[in-house]
Amino acid sequence: MYRLAALLLFAFPGWAGLIVFQLNPSLEAAPPGGLYQPLLCQNSDGSGACVIFSGTITFTNDQEYTLTDVAVQMDPGNIDGGAQVFENDYGNYFYLNVPGTMGSGGAGTTYTGGIFEIDIASDAPLGVYLGTATLDYTDSLGDTFSSDPQAFEVDVTPEPAAWSLMAGGLAALLFRRRRAAEG
Repeated sequence: MYRLAALLLFAFPGWAGLIVFQLNPSLEAAPPGGLYQPLLCQNSDGSGACVIFSGTITFTNDQEYTLTDVAVQMDPGNIDGGAQVFENDYGNYFYLNVPGTMGSGGAGTTYTGGIFEIDIASDAPLGVYLGTATLDYTDSLGDTFSSDPQAFEVDVTPEPAAWSLMAGGLAALLFRRRRAAEG
C-alpha cells in the first residue's frame, strides 16, 4: 500500500498546479469582422474589430514565475478550417496586457483582465468556432511549464441590424400571406 502511495506521489510532478488559469467568460459572440473595440484590438487590417478573451491567472506558489506565451489553438474541424477565425499574433495582445513576472508577491498572486485576442474575418461563415488556450511560463530556475488548456468558443452571429431587417422582412411576408388568404 505504501509503495503504491509513493509511486503515485512521484508519478505527478511537484510543480503540478502552480498556476490556475481560467477564462471568464469562455464564450464570446460577435458578427463577422468582430466587435469594434479600437482601443483594444490590434489586428493588422486596422479595422479595430476583434474578440478579446479575459480571465484570471493565479499562482499558487510564492516562487517568481515569468509568463512567456499564450498558445491559442483553433480546432481544425471548425467550419472555416482555421482560415477566418484565428488568434491575432500581429499586435501581441498578450505581451502588451498581461504582466510578465508574477508570483514574487507570495502565493495567490493574481492577474485578472484581457489575455488574448481572436480576429474574425469580415467574410467568416456564421457558426461556432472552438479553440483552446494554454499559458507557458518559466520559474526562477529556468524550468518551463504549461497550464492546463482552457477551452473557449467564438460564436459568429449576424449583426443585430441584420436580425432586425430579417425579422421585418419575415413580418411583411406573413402579413402579405395572411392578406392573400383573406382575399
